Amino acid sequence: MFKGKTNHLLPVMALLLSLPLSASADDLALKRRADRIFNRIAGVPPSATQKGQLNSKIQSGVLDVRGVVDIAMNDRNFYEITMLRLATPWSNIEASSSASLHLNDLSALAIGLVRDNLPFNRILFGDEYYVGAGSGVSASNVDWVVAGSYGSIKIPPYTRGDLHPVHYSQLHRMGYDLSDPSVLKRVSQVQQGAIPGYVFKNTDCTGSFTNPDDPAYDCADQGEVLGRVPYISTVGQSSPDAAGALTTRAFALAAYRNGTNRRAVAMIVRNHLCNDMLALKDVSLPDNRVRRDVTRNPGGDYQNYLFNCKGCHGFMDALAGAFALFNFEAERMVFRPGFTPYTNNPADIAQSVSYKNNQNNSVFPAGHTVIDNSWVNHLPLNRSKDLGWRDPIDGGGYQSGTGVNSLGRAIAASRKFSECKVEQVFESVCLRAPGSDDRLGIERVADQFESTTHNYNLKEVFRGVAELCL
Repeated sequence: MFKGKTNHLLPVMALLLSLPLSASADDLALKRRADRIFNRIAGVPPSATQKGQLNSKIQSGVLDVRGVVDIAMNDRNFYEITMLRLATPWSNIEASSSASLHLNDLSALAIGLVRDNLPFNRILFGDEYYVGAGSGVSASNVDWVVAGSYGSIKIPPYTRGDLHPVHYSQLHRMGYDLSDPSVLKRVSQVQQGAIPGYVFKNTDCTGSFTNPDDPAYDCADQGEVLGRVPYISTVGQSSPDAAGALTTRAFALAAYRNGTNRRAVAMIVRNHLCNDMLALKDVSLPDNRVRRDVTRNPGGDYQNYLFNCKGCHGFMDALAGAFALFNFEAERMVFRPGFTPYTNNPADIAQSVSYKNNQNNSVFPAGHTVIDNSWVNHLPLNRSKDLGWRDPIDGGGYQSGTGVNSLGRAIAASRKFSECKVEQVFESVCLRAPGSDDRLGIERVADQFESTTHNYNLKEVFRGVAELCL
C-alpha cells in the first residue's frame, strides 16, 4: 500500500517541480528580449550594471518594453551609434559607407534635438545648431590645438569652412560624450556672437564683404571674430532664413554645390518624405515654374516632355525657388541676403546666386525666370500621392511661401513627414523595412509622435517602434 501511495504522488511532485523551471525559462526569455531591445536601440550590448536595470523591468512575467527603451536611450551609444547612423544619410551619405560613422553638423543637430527632448519637426525649420564646446571638452587629450577656440575646446573651430568638417570628426574620433550637454552645446544659427563663425571684415573692421583669406579677416584676435553659424554674410546681419538641417554645412555640401539647387528638393523628398522623385511624378501638375534650362522638345519630341519630364520638373522647380539665395563656395555655405532681381547684366548676376538658377537660359527662353526665393507647392495637386499636407500650426502655409524656413515648416507639418520618421526608426531598429502588416502600427506611432503629449519627441517613436517589432 505504501508503495502504491508513492506512485500516486509522483505525478503531483513532478508537476510541482516543473513550475519553477517553467517560470525560470519564461524569465530567461524576457531577459533575453530585454537585452535584444537594448542592443537594437543603443547599438551595443548592455553592461552588467545595465543588465540589472533591465531585469528590474520584468514584473509578474511582463516586460516593460518602454522602460527598457528608456534605459537604452540613456546610454551615450544611442546617440553616437544609432542616431548617428539614422541621420547621416540625410546629408546624402550612404548608410553603408564608412563616412556614415563620421559626425557632421547635420547629424550633430539631429543628435542634439533628440537628446534635449526638443520637437523633432524642428529638424527642417529650427534655428538650433550644435557645436563641440564648453566645460565638458578638455584640451589635454586632444591632438588639435588651434587659435580661435571656443570655451575649452581646442579641436578646430569653424572660423574657416575647410576646417568645419574636422571640428566634428575630431570631436567624435576623440571619444567625447555627445550625450553630455557640456560637450555638444546648443547654440543658435541666428544668434549674433554665439560662436566663431563666418564673418568678413575690412581692414578697419567695419564689416564690408571681403575675401576670407585676406589678412584683414583676422583683424579681431586671430580668428576669434564672433559671428553666425554656419553662414557667410556681412557683419551684424543675422540669417533671416535658418532652417535646421537645410541650413547646415553638410546639407549645403550635398545640395548647394554646383548644379541648380534642385538637388535640395530631391534630398528632402527622399529623406524627410520617404519618397522617390519618380514616385511623385505627375504629368498633370502645372509647369508654370519649370525653368529655362529644361528643353520642351527633348529628342525632338514635345510629347516626351509633356508625358515624362514635366511630371517631375513641374513640382521640383516650383519648390526649388526656396533655395535661390544659397550656394556652396570655397568649402563654405554661402547665403546672399542682398538678392538682386535677375537681369541679363553680368554685374547684377554676380551679386546673387541667381545665375545658378537661370543658367542655360537659351534652352527654352520662355521658361520660368527665378527672380527671388519664393516657392510654390504643386504636390497637393498630385492625383496619386496624398502626403497629408497641413498648414503649419505656427503660421505660414503649405501651398506657397518665401525662403527655406517656410518650406521646411510646410514639409514638417505634413502627415508624411511624421510617418517617414517612424518608418526610418522602424528600419533602423527592426533591421527591415516596414511591410503592409506593419502599416497600422506605423500610423499609431505617428499619431503618438504628433500628439500634444509628446510634441514630435523622437524618443517616443523609438518606444513605439520597439513595441511593434521587438
